[in-house]
Amino acid sequence: MNGDGVVDLVAPNRGGGVAVMLGQGDGIFDQPRSAARPGQNGEELGDSVVGDFDADGVLDLAVGFETESTLLVLRGLGDGHLDTADSYVLAAPLETLTMADLNGDGDQDLLAVASDAGVVDVLLGGTGTGFTAAAPVAVGAFPRGLDVADLDGDGSPDFAVANRGSDTVSLRYGDATGRFPAGAELPTRPVPQDVELTDLGGDGVVDLIVGSNDDPLADNGTLAVLRGSGPAQFTEIRSYETLKFINSVTAADFDEDGYLDFVIGTGNNAPLGFGEPAPGYLTVVGGRPGSATQIVVSHVGSSARDVVVADLDGDADLDVVTARGLTYVAIVFDPLG
Repeated sequence: MNGDGVVDLVAPNRGGGVAVMLGQGDGIFDQPRSAARPGQNGEELGDSVVGDFDADGVLDLAVGFETESTLLVLRGLGDGHLDTADSYVLAAPLETLTMADLNGDGDQDLLAVASDAGVVDVLLGGTGTGFTAAAPVAVGAFPRGLDVADLDGDGSPDFAVANRGSDTVSLRYGDATGRFPAGAELPTRPVPQDVELTDLGGDGVVDLIVGSNDDPLADNGTLAVLRGSGPAQFTEIRSYETLKFINSVTAADFDEDGYLDFVIGTGNNAPLGFGEPAPGYLTVVGGRPGSATQIVVSHVGSSARDVVVADLDGDADLDVVTARGLTYVAIVFDPLG
């Protein structure tokens, strides 16, 4: 965020502010600076992405609200501070935000999951001109986690989104203009929360990982690994049960064996809102074929929500960052030791 080549942390919070923590390169971060407070009336900020949206060489921030149908884009100043925001109207409060070049013009575009409306809003970027809304894409009921990849091999970005209310994953195929005219629905285990699209086998075909919370009254989830064999063709090849409800799934090769592993953020409030908040965990599942090793990496407080993987301390090993409940960011260095 300040152009020194060292990884920094940016964390929107439910108090309406954005905290920027500048990294020192050794896993230590400066005290949070309040870079901006776009939620002036106590509105809760939600998911965010960082990118150079105005092509000035400085990173900016796009962030949505959990309680309002608004997306904000805050301009970076190059010193870790963020300036005034442009605002865009969404179909419903934001659930998940993802960045990709959807129409091949070299500018970053945004996919915003508007869960209550059952759609994904599409915002097309233009160099120095802000974003232009394209047609929203209808998906299943109460969508949440979304990922982007080329599912049908035509060179255009497509996306998959987990639908909690309809127990499906919606696949939508892009046409390189920012529209998604075709799609398919895949049935899943109950209450899918997040998806990850990646090539697990190295065969050039995208595979699908789905994190689901099978029983809303229970306290566990399931990670399902589905092998891809073409557009809308996925076959489950293995699954893992997790200790707590699944919030997020991310793939990375933590043990450097050439196979992608999975880090899962788990834990949430008690079922139906009763009782104390459930503890949160980061769990790594080994990705080597035939391996079913599940390692509880860390107990990280009341909930492990969005998970980010990066080398934070410069040792060439991947580390994990997660938003811990409402007020903290938890970091696990080299989770497999």
